[in-house]
Amino acid sequence: MKKILKGQFSAAVIAYLLFVVLATIPLYSYFQKIKVSNDQYQEKLNSYLDWHFKENRLLEIDSKSACEGDLFFQAQTPIAALHVYQDQLYLSQADGKLAVINLKDPKLISSYETSLFTDFYSNPSELFATEILNDRLVKIFISGNQVKIEEVYDKIGRASSLTRNSNGDFYVSGYSSGNLIKKINKDGFLFASGLDKITDLEINNGVIYIARYNSTQSLLKLDLADGKKTVIRERESFSSLAFDEDDLWAAYHDGEQTQIGKIMEDKIVDNRPLNCQSPVKIAFWKDKLFYTSLADSEGKVYSTKKNLQIKGK
Repeated sequence: MKKILKGQFSAAVIAYLLFVVLATIPLYSYFQKIKVSNDQYQEKLNSYLDWHFKENRLLEIDSKSACEGDLFFQAQTPIAALHVYQDQLYLSQADGKLAVINLKDPKLISSYETSLFTDFYSNPSELFATEILNDRLVKIFISGNQVKIEEVYDKIGRASSLTRNSNGDFYVSGYSSGNLIKKINKDGFLFASGLDKITDLEINNGVIYIARYNSTQSLLKLDLADGKKTVIRERESFSSLAFDEDDLWAAYHDGEQTQIGKIMEDKIVDNRPLNCQSPVKIAFWKDKLFYTSLADSEGKVYSTKKNLQIKGK
């Protein structure tokens, strides 16, 4: 009797182990796919505009770059984003500081301990930004010598850029995820997918323009009404979009040269060279164009007349 029970127990153990092995095989394949997916995601994040991230921080780059134009400001650390809001130039620095320069009196410069912002959006009375390392969209207030950061949305997936429509809905992109999320109030839903390496977003006349870096389809537009996608430009690397009053401009790398061009009727027109190492971020203010190379470890910001008749360095 004991031998029979022992045999039954051994058979049960073998059957159980066999079941565990058979059940583990598909799970192992599943977890391997997750690992590969995570590795690919991290690899894309680590190549964000030629920058590299480790342990939830941005690693300093060591590459000096000089551009043509008038040197306006030098941060002594790489710059991730620049934006003009209420006659002030906002510069997000790799060291987690936010520099604010009064464009009416450039000697007035303020610096605040904040976070790493990769994009800004503003209307006449509000300023928003994406915190790529903290996975959130925030609203920025500056009063006197203090800056306040208010969380608007969290867990948005390493957001690289944002824009907003006339209804107040945000569109936020993740450079690594390839997703474009539409946020309405506190809810969000996937508006478009498969669009990784997005570096900038802008909305104009009911259309969202999408700039992509090191991507085959590099400048796209999506109709906000029906989601129809149109490819405007292929193969060049687009790094920045900015409005000059009513005109939308793009900075991109074409062959060996960085250029900016106006986006009109699904074409890039009025192309002009911008002798500055790609990737470049741009911002307009009155008759001036401000720009910086994200490949510059010294964080130099240049200015020139917006007609781009650049003279000297």
